[in-house]
Formats: sequence, structure tokens, C-alpha cells
Amino acid sequence: MKKAFFLLLLLLSLILFSPVLADVSISAAPSPARVGDEVLITVNAPEGAVSVIYDLSTPDRHVYKGRKPDSHFITAFRLRAQTEYTLSVTVQFEDRHKETATIRIPVSGVNPSPVPVGPDVIYSQKDGWWNNKSYTTKNTLENAGCAIFTLSHALQRMGFTGDDVLPATMGKTWAGCLGKEGTRNEQLITLASQVYRYTTESELWTSARDIADALKSGAMFSFSIVNGHIALVSGLSPDGTKARIVDSSPSATFERIKNGSVYYLDQDGAFTEAKTPEEMPGFLWYFENAGCNGMEYYMDLSYIARRGARLIRPPWLFRQSGDQRIPVTLVQVGSSLCQVLQDDQPVTVPSAELSWTGRETETPCVAVVRKKKRIVLKSGEGKRIGSLPACSLMLVMEIGEKSVRIRTAELSGYVSVEDVEIIPVSAAPPRAATVALNGSVSGRAAVKVRYGPSQKEKTIAEWKTGTQVAITGQQDGFFQVEGNGLRGWIAEAYLLLETGDQE
Repeated sequence: MKKAFFLLLLLLSLILFSPVLADVSISAAPSPARVGDEVLITVNAPEGAVSVIYDLSTPDRHVYKGRKPDSHFITAFRLRAQTEYTLSVTVQFEDRHKETATIRIPVSGVNPSPVPVGPDVIYSQKDGWWNNKSYTTKNTLENAGCAIFTLSHALQRMGFTGDDVLPATMGKTWAGCLGKEGTRNEQLITLASQVYRYTTESELWTSARDIADALKSGAMFSFSIVNGHIALVSGLSPDGTKARIVDSSPSATFERIKNGSVYYLDQDGAFTEAKTPEEMPGFLWYFENAGCNGMEYYMDLSYIARRGARLIRPPWLFRQSGDQRIPVTLVQVGSSLCQVLQDDQPVTVPSAELSWTGRETETPCVAVVRKKKRIVLKSGEGKRIGSLPACSLMLVMEIGEKSVRIRTAELSGYVSVEDVEIIPVSAAPPRAATVALNGSVSGRAAVKVRYGPSQKEKTIAEWKTGTQVAITGQQDGFFQVEGNGLRGWIAEAYLLLETGDQE
């Protein structure tokens, strides 16, 4: 009797104090699945679950054999073969007991568009799709392709389409840019610029204000966001205070970042700092590669400037011809006529037909240097970056209280408001003339262009006979003219007007 009572107590204690095992289950979506689909996995576990180990296989091989506990119970992977995947999970609980669950994921058919495309695309290096996409014979885009993803992001944001701007194709095209230490990014960006006709520079940009100004004008930047990882600066935040980043491997960024912060915009439109990728909206973990989805977020411009950014400037100047908006390259500025390259051919076009990205003035304007000597051109940080000659013309981007942001064919920066005169672009057809000597427009003779309408005024240039000019004014026997990127005065005796009659 005592023995039976003891056994009963033992049974009750086992019931009361042993852990209650509850079933662990797995759900997968979409179902049915196709090759190229991203499958979202949810591990449903009762309270007390602390970690999970994933194990993925097909009938032919182990795709992923997990060894370390993972804290993510919602995760994903990409299907890469038309077969049946088996996913097993082992869940560990606070009391150290474990439970397992298994799901089979049959894959039939192929997703016709496994790789998204378009101006808003954000690729993830770590979703598993790229682990067999070669980037030279010794590496893959998953492991070493951040610079390739960054350039692909940039090109698609410029409007380029087609297979040649997809990461897998680009990894083969630009495989020669991958060295022992990683992608030689300057080489990659420079070589690609010759194909896609954007502008870049050998020097890194290190001025926060200059970077912001370039972003306003439609430029982008490829930069080393952390050691060993490249990301894209694609624009400015809505309030213009921070830079927008497109990152193909945020897990690498969060893991290595120093002296910088990552922000996202919350529901109220305020910047919120994220310390881990898990804090970012839309976070998705890929258990197979211990990485997360590609993300778009914001960073301080000062951080980008400290790291140094490599320019990717798409066409910013356009000519409106009928219903077409044609990208052109600036050669010389004028308030009535500008010289541009269109399809690599020099063309003189009415200035009113031109529009330029980044202009913040209500009406298109040009500026002319009003001083008799060269004026200083400064960067956004106030450093001297060049100079502009007397009477030279430039496109106006923005007019401030003390400075004017301008662009020429070769330079961009700030000049003092006091040094320039602002002139609205003329919509009226200009009166044309040709520099002439004794009525002849041929020969090698040169005619003086003066600062003002007087023979006593300073000579600012000498133009050869045959030079085409646009007349913008007339005074005291002189014509005010624009040509060769300057606005000056020529005695009427040295001009052959469009009608053929000298006045």
C-alpha cells in the first residue's frame, strides 16, 4: 500500500513539474512555390522559445545545415531549384528542452521575373539568389558584389533597363574590376561611365554641402559606407538634411559601422535612429546567409563626407524639342543662345529650350560676372575651387542672400551675389551677327571684345572673324553681344548683322 502511494506521488510530481511539451509548427508562403520565389517562413512556437536552428535540404544535398542558434522565428530563403525542399527546425526553450518540426516545400515551375527591376529596386546580397552567381571564377556576387549591386541600383535609377544592368550580367561584364582586396570601385565606376555616359571624377567628394548640392542636381554617389562594403547615396531626405542610402547588405553596415548613425522616417515623419537592422521597418532575415534584406534609409551628410564619395552624375541638362526631352552636354552659356553637344555633335540652341535638374529659381536664369577681373568660385564648404573670368556667363541653380550656386560646362559651386548680375533667360529669338573685319568674315584677324561700350574700356577677349554672336543690347556705337561663353561689347563696325547690312 505504501509502495503504491509512493508511485502515485511520483507520477503526480512528474505531471506537475515536468515541462509541458507543445507542438512547434512551420508555415511557408507562397504555396505552391516556383524557382526564384522568396519563401517566407514562420516558426510557430509556444511561450518560452528562445532560439531556433534551421536545417534546409533537397533530396540531392544539404543546402544549409544550421549549427548556431538563431533568434529569428520569422525568416526567408530563395528557391533556386525545381525540386522539393525539406526545412527542419529545432526550437530551444528557456528550460533547455528542445522540440523539432519539419515542412516540405515542393517547387514546380519558374518565376519569370525572379529579379526585380526598375528605378526603385533594392537588391539583397544575402537572400540566397546570388550565392551561385559568379563574380570571377573565385567569387560570387553574394560574397563580393556590393559595388556591383550599388552600380546596378544607380543605373536603374537613371532609367536604364535591360539585362546589361542586372547584377548577374554586370558581375560577368566587370569581373576584371575584382581584385584580392575586393572591387576596385574607381575602376568600375570609370569604365561603366564610358558605356552609360554619366560623369564621374577620380577624386572623392569630401564636402557635405557640395555632396548635398550635387544630390539636388540629380547626382548620386558610390561610397565605402563601412570598411569592406559599398553602398549608394541616391538622394536627399524630404527635408534636405540627410542623405538617402540604398544598401544591398545592411547587416554588414550595422555590424561594422563606427562614428555614424542609421535613421528611418517614422509614421510622424521624424527621423528615428536604428541601432540594429531588426529595428528597421520591413526587416526580413535570411537564415541561410545570416543577413537581411536590402534597405533604403538615411545617414548624416557629414558621415558620407568623412568617408569620401565617388560621383555618379547622370545627364542634368536637357533640350525640349517638340515632345522629346533630350539630354545634352553644356559647352557654352548664353542668355539667348547656348552651345551644347547633342548626340556628340555641337549644336547652338535657344536657351529657352533648355532645362536643368537642380534649378531652384522660379524662372531659368543665367549669371554674368560683373567685375573687370576674375572672381572666385567656392565649394559649399567655402574652399576656393576655381575662378571665372570677367564677363563670363553661367547657369544659375539657386540664389541665396550672399551667394549664387552656379554651373558652367566644367565647374559648379558658389559665387558671391555682389560679383554677378542675374539675367532671366530670353524667350525671344535673338538677333544674330558675325564678327567681321572690313565686311569679311573669313581670315585670321581678331576683333577686341570690351568690358563696356567704349574704346577706352578694358579688353576682355579677342574673337576671330567668323565668330557667331547673339546681340543683347546697343549703346554708343557698340553692340552688346554674347558668344564663346562671354557677354561683352564690340564696335558695330566689326559686326556683320544677320540681314547683311551694317548699321
